[in-house]
Amino acid sequence: MRLKRLTSPERRARLVAALIVGIVVALGAVWAVPRMSLAAAESLRTPQVRIEQLLVPGGLSVTPARSLASTSTSRAAAALRPATLDAGVPFSMAGVVCDRPDFADEVVVQLRTSSDGLSWSRWYEAALEQNDQAGRSGESFTDPLWTGTARYVQVSAHAVTARAPVALVNARVVAIDSVEDADAAAVVDGAARRASAADARASLSTAAAWSPAAPAIVMRQAWGADESLRTSAPSYATVKMAFVHHTAGGNDYTQADAPAIVRGIYAYHTQALGWSDVGYNFLIDRFGTIYEGRYGGVTEGVVGAQVLGFNTGSTGISVIGTYSSEAPSAAAVSSLEGLLAWKLSLGGLDPSGSASMTCGSTQKFKAGAAVTLPVIAGHRDANFTECPGDAFYALLPAVRAAVARLIDPTKWVVTLKVSPASIPAYSTATYSGLVRTATGEAGAGTVILQRRPASGGDWADWRTAPLRADGTYSVAVRMTNSNSWQCRAKMPGVTGILTGYSSSQGLTIRLAGLPAWRVSLGLSTTSARAGSSVRYSGRVKTVSGGSGSGVVTIQRHPASRGPWLDWRTATLDARGRYAVKVRMTVRASWRLRARMAGTAVDLQGCSAVKALRIF
Repeated sequence: MRLKRLTSPERRARLVAALIVGIVVALGAVWAVPRMSLAAAESLRTPQVRIEQLLVPGGLSVTPARSLASTSTSRAAAALRPATLDAGVPFSMAGVVCDRPDFADEVVVQLRTSSDGLSWSRWYEAALEQNDQAGRSGESFTDPLWTGTARYVQVSAHAVTARAPVALVNARVVAIDSVEDADAAAVVDGAARRASAADARASLSTAAAWSPAAPAIVMRQAWGADESLRTSAPSYATVKMAFVHHTAGGNDYTQADAPAIVRGIYAYHTQALGWSDVGYNFLIDRFGTIYEGRYGGVTEGVVGAQVLGFNTGSTGISVIGTYSSEAPSAAAVSSLEGLLAWKLSLGGLDPSGSASMTCGSTQKFKAGAAVTLPVIAGHRDANFTECPGDAFYALLPAVRAAVARLIDPTKWVVTLKVSPASIPAYSTATYSGLVRTATGEAGAGTVILQRRPASGGDWADWRTAPLRADGTYSVAVRMTNSNSWQCRAKMPGVTGILTGYSSSQGLTIRLAGLPAWRVSLGLSTTSARAGSSVRYSGRVKTVSGGSGSGVVTIQRHPASRGPWLDWRTATLDARGRYAVKVRMTVRASWRLRARMAGTAVDLQGCSAVKALRIF
């Protein structure tokens, strides 16, 4: 059979087609591996993200709450007086930024979009939040909302309470286009990224889902992060807890849209809000795919920008979508639980426990305040926000329980015994025990003894003891007062193993009371001129009448106020007597007493208080 001779244009067309097919096949082979190499990732072109900032002329008016409450739904919508803006180019996400008003958290922004300016989408809603990042601390913003492809946007704002501002100054709508370009190379790149996301989701096997093993994560290179947008190196802190968020916006995005949404959030945070990187540490789409957020290493304690005042010491995970009335998908919740189980187990954190956090910026709490929060918390626990939405927030108790089931077998097993359990004050008690893993291996490191009053209160770190090679420990402590204590041993968590305690209630050690010294004090006068001398004398005895030995201390403080201060000392003679003569140089009224320090057989004793006036 005679073959048809191809013309030059036909040959070129076929060569281009063959080249495209070859690229798709080659990239498909590379991206079939869930944990792709850095070199493979860099071989893909980073999609361009376009941002247009549209200034709202004259600022954005805030409709008072009373105007909405007193009208029908249709009139309330009309009362919002939306501003209509033309982006001039297509976009798929939008957010609002403005100068920070007083009571920013009392304002809700609404927007809707249109492709032709005639037919409009539903209204999307987001609360105004404060920006505490360097360089933009004077601004407020909403989350970037996924709206689907559009060109026009209408935006309005209304007050939640009467405290809200009249208008948002310097308000602008940030329109974001993060979808791949419609050229052949971008189409190939986008298909490869979507295949990678599907592989990452599929690699969460049944075995991995029920253990704190590392889940599959679509890394930054895979979802198309433009690393030139990052403006500083990451900072780190020990992770003590996790915050759960939702991103807001529509829930009807496709699996193909999800990487573009992540790129849009990244661009909005860096280019519109001026942050150094994307705020969240991780993001999860409604299909269960997990994405690496802020740069710095998914196993590290990277400080993000996701909760005002509590970024240091927390990790932030945001599920893409709005979950105020609609709960996130089962796939998203399952991935969240697996991610939390793995991330919290790296630091030995108890998902059912609580963490003490120091507030760094003011909103719901005062700056510098110590705030106790759940180890798995919602954004609203720390800030004035609805995030992560009512429906999602209601799931958090079940999420904590599920995460605890995933990692509970990896707690330290700790024992403690005290010998003896009831001793006289100033005697020595020995605290000893054993630390092992759940599977019986000996622990390594240092165990911490904690105590609190037997009557109750907060546990406080008290003593430490290094573990021996077989996981045992012991420490002898001289008990110096007559209180009764509850004691327990704490083994701090490490990678893959949670913190363990010897007992939730602790052991109680009782200290028997000792007799106190009997101390007397006499003054040669109760009133003297400045420059004259006063003689202080007395005696120290045991309860049984024996003579004291050692040194007695004369203490004083002004008659009006102040703590007792050591002032003079005197050595006891063989009969337990003492005397000291002091030239008084300051005109003042004083209160004085003699104090005998406690010993192994006698508790501290103090004399009756004496008054002295120097004029």
